[in-house]
Amino acid sequence: MRYIWKNIWLTLRKEPAISLILAIGIFLSAFVLNFSVGIYHEFARERLAGQVTSTGMAVDFLEAEDGRYVRTDSLLECLTSMDRNVTNGMDHFELDVDIDPAVDIIYNGHGGRGDVCCMFAMKNGEPVMADLYLHAGRSFTEKEFESGAKVAYDLYLPYFGNPETDDLSGMDVFCGPWRSEDGTKFIINGEEYSIIGYQAFQWKPMIPLSAVDGEVRAVRMIITPKGNTFSQYQYEEIRETLEQEFGDLAECTDADFIQMDRVYYIIVFCITGLLALIAGLILTVSFQYILLQRRKTYGIYQLCGCKTGEVRRLFLLECMFVIGGLYIVSVVVYHWLALPLLSRFCTFISEVANPAYYTGIGIVLMICSYLILKVMTGIGIKKEIPRNLKGGVY
Repeated sequence: MRYIWKNIWLTLRKEPAISLILAIGIFLSAFVLNFSVGIYHEFARERLAGQVTSTGMAVDFLEAEDGRYVRTDSLLECLTSMDRNVTNGMDHFELDVDIDPAVDIIYNGHGGRGDVCCMFAMKNGEPVMADLYLHAGRSFTEKEFESGAKVAYDLYLPYFGNPETDDLSGMDVFCGPWRSEDGTKFIINGEEYSIIGYQAFQWKPMIPLSAVDGEVRAVRMIITPKGNTFSQYQYEEIRETLEQEFGDLAECTDADFIQMDRVYYIIVFCITGLLALIAGLILTVSFQYILLQRRKTYGIYQLCGCKTGEVRRLFLLECMFVIGGLYIVSVVVYHWLALPLLSRFCTFISEVANPAYYTGIGIVLMICSYLILKVMTGIGIKKEIPRNLKGGVY
């Protein structure tokens, strides 16, 4: 092992220029390889998954002429049956339910889409509380959310103007009819819900999902994904599952998918391939040059009784140590400097930036380098050095 480090040090000291070129060549080879695989993954994910331009998906649940409708408990069972990777990837669900069918509030053409809103998220197939910013008051506790406590969020009118000087009746049209005279409760379908918080996210009263009876009609659901961007797979999974379960009672909004710019990726692949070819040629020429410079040294090793295979193995180990070390450096630079910049333009490229991915790429690089260098050293050490020894070059 000491001869390996000694030879590497001697090469750095005696051949600084060729050592620098070699280091740059190996670094570029490793960097471009990581970049190429990341871009290919981006291309594959974009092609298979796509991206939706909309930041939310709306689903209207219709009521059939024969009286059929989508029950709240049936909808929750349907959400539970979906791919958990999809439901876990949603930031929150806003479900409007028709608790009091006798009341139908209409304002400027809006309304008739349920009396109250239930906001929740899905975690591993179970509904959980979603994050919601409150302007005043407190949030539901976990116990209140799970037990169906009669608590609610009211609309925070000061967010829209001054209640004392401005006419905010248009804003309060959905919450006002349910609010008690003292403003501390909602009275919905004969039941009292204590107002504990104030929000400006929904114009309707918001109550815990578990406070809604399973037989209540689900009217409308708005689904917002994490990062405000749907993948095609997420959209199709939700739409197909809902339509398969509820048929014509579920009406999903259409989504426009961004088409892949194949020319862009073809150019990227060509540039990447050209850089990889140049780096590979530099790598091969550099190691070949070092091998030729070492002919005298390796010849002396053989004169001292070192076998050809041992000389060859010594050179290969030197090369593997250099390639492995520079690959680690290239990964650090790629992951901490290049990847944050690339992630601004490539949505999925960071998905393959993990230890297993880097290890796999490194193994492939080491194996390929080993095979190429093994062939090269077979010519340089097995044939050329013995021939020079016989001819009296040394």
